[in-house]
Amino acid sequence: MKINLKVIGENLPSGRLLSGYVNKKVRSTLKNSKQYIDEVVVRIADMNGPKGGVDKMCSIQLSIPGQSPVFVKSQEENIYSAISKAAKRAAHKCQRRIRKRQFFSSGGKLKKFA
Repeated sequence: MKINLKVIGENLPSGRLLSGYVNKKVRSTLKNSKQYIDEVVVRIADMNGPKGGVDKMCSIQLSIPGQSPVFVKSQEENIYSAISKAAKRAAHKCQRRIRKRQFFSSGGKLKKFA
């Protein structure tokens, strides 16, 4: 199943390089969970504009059918670091959610996660 990925940028230079990085990083990080995910919305922003500092923010929302959305956020000095950290957090949180669903749907017997 292909993940429907939306990238929304605020106060950042809009370029193919950043969009390509988001696309590649999020898809590769979520590859083990992609069959459970309907949609991914990635929001990236530079909160203070050109002032600098730890103000580059990336938030990721995952839509999993039959469950509440998974939402994570990371704020870093570098936008690429923020994207990477948020993607890893989203993958971890998604896998935990899926394992929990599998555990309860199997009557308490834990199934192996791919």
